[in-house]
Amino acid sequence: MVNFLTDDFFKKERINNLIFVGALLSLVLIASISHIYLKLYFENKELELKQEAIRTELSKLDSSLLKVEDLKDKRRNIEEKLSEKNEFLAKMVSSTRIFKELDLLYSNQLYLKNFQLSNNNFQLLGVTTEVKYLNQLNQRLEVSDFFDEFYLEGIDKLDDRLEFKLRGTLQKGE
Repeated sequence: MVNFLTDDFFKKERINNLIFVGALLSLVLIASISHIYLKLYFENKELELKQEAIRTELSKLDSSLLKVEDLKDKRRNIEEKLSEKNEFLAKMVSSTRIFKELDLLYSNQLYLKNFQLSNNNFQLLGVTTEVKYLNQLNQRLEVSDFFDEFYLEGIDKLDDRLEFKLRGTLQKGE
């Protein structure tokens, strides 16, 4: 029997098999790389879509945050105005109560010319005909719930009357 398969044939066949295996491995490598590339490409596209959705939500949140900040500023302004009005009202009520108390101090022989209030300190200017009415005023002030400390700062004698100046402090909380 004659063997027609020579060493050259086996070498060529081996080379062809190696080329085929190399080509097959190259195709598998290219397919794997393509698969990984496409997978990464689609993941990237999905992440870009999510990123765009997040940007849209962030812009909505930014506009909402601006609205919230604006509302907070408006609230602060309203609270400040309300606080100012409450302080004014408290002063009005306090002043009204003080004037009612001062009205009790008034008599036909004693006139109150001026009353100034600064924080809890007061100054009272008045006119009387005799010192005994000034003593009565002193007694009324001592009994009063509004006046804490007070003192006679000065007396001026004018013709038939006495002008006097009292200074003092109101009770705390009034």
